[in-house]
Amino acid sequence: EVMGFCGLRNNGHIASLYVAPQHTRKGIGTTLLNYALQEGKKLNIKRFYSEASYFSKIVFERCGFTAYDEEFVKYGKIEFHRYKIEKLI
Repeated sequence: EVMGFCGLRNNGHIASLYVAPQHTRKGIGTTLLNYALQEGKKLNIKRFYSEASYFSKIVFERCGFTAYDEEFVKYGKIEFHRYKIEKLI
């Protein structure tokens, strides 16, 4: 069973952070994100960034990220509100 995942690109972009609904609020998201940050530091990444939903923004902030902008993106007919966030090392 996949409980969650987190992707990191070589340019510091956190490509995805997901925790299955039945496993939220157990520290899994924080653990995954901290692991990605540790691996990024090994690659000498100085700026980590992502686009976060309202719910994932809380996890990112817990790991030292700050929001610097907001945006609305559309996928088909559905519009999403998300935050542009970053962490500088």
